[in-house]
Amino acid sequence: MVDFLVFDGKKIPYKQDNFSLGLLFLVLHHTQSPAELIKESARVCQGLLVEEEFTRSKLDFLEQVYKKAINEGKADEVVVVDTLGVATPDTMYYLTRKVKGWVGVPVMTHCHNDFGMATACTLASLKAGADYAHATINGLGEKTGNADIAEIALTASVLLGLKTNIKLDKLYSLAAKVERISKVPLSPLKPVVGENVFKRESGVVIAQLSKFPPAVEGYAPELVGRERQVILGKKSGRNSVELMLGQRGIKATPEQVNIILAKVKELGSRKKAAVDPSEFEGIVKEVI
Repeated sequence: MVDFLVFDGKKIPYKQDNFSLGLLFLVLHHTQSPAELIKESARVCQGLLVEEEFTRSKLDFLEQVYKKAINEGKADEVVVVDTLGVATPDTMYYLTRKVKGWVGVPVMTHCHNDFGMATACTLASLKAGADYAHATINGLGEKTGNADIAEIALTASVLLGLKTNIKLDKLYSLAAKVERISKVPLSPLKPVVGENVFKRESGVVIAQLSKFPPAVEGYAPELVGRERQVILGKKSGRNSVELMLGQRGIKATPEQVNIILAKVKELGSRKKAAVDPSEFEGIVKEVI
């Protein structure tokens, strides 16, 4: 158990009464016994136990609270919560297994992304037997956000073999719509829904894609409503140029392909960026 927390370079004593218990959105500080807390909470709210400082609490106290919430507070579902995002996946797996052993009602998991582990922690809880996962579109949420629904749904389905009712092919369009509404821009590097997920520049990778896509892809773009995109630049190869020419119905000799490729590489290096379609078409007109 943690005896102190470090905040702004200072040690702060960690006491059992520093954390809080919530039923629905009611938050009560631990100035009472677990039995008194459950009784008072149950008077105001019904059904759901959310222990906000779950991952920094003593197990014996948690066990008392959760069992009393079920037996005396009549909660019909509980949540394993990492509000501060300080748990590791191993921790969430262990704690979820503990809670599953304490209660006989559905268990949910709720993780924050302060250390970039919200998705991993959520998946660990699901592997440990959590019945439901709290997730948000594009990982939106306070501070660094919550677990991302696209990442959880895809990983659960493809890597863990868990059944979900989520239409994976709608994830990309959903993310784009929420990005417009929320005005919170998505990183192009974001898994599943980021703009760069299926963009390829490397000539070696394009060559493999044309022959056997699974060699360079963890999952097919069609699975999540996406398409592959070829980017031209300094790392491009003959396959990239030939593919781009073929998409435009343009035929070229091997020598012309080599000249176009050389010009593409030179422009990409000079720009320190990708060669856009209009620039490529300009190069093609110069050569063919």
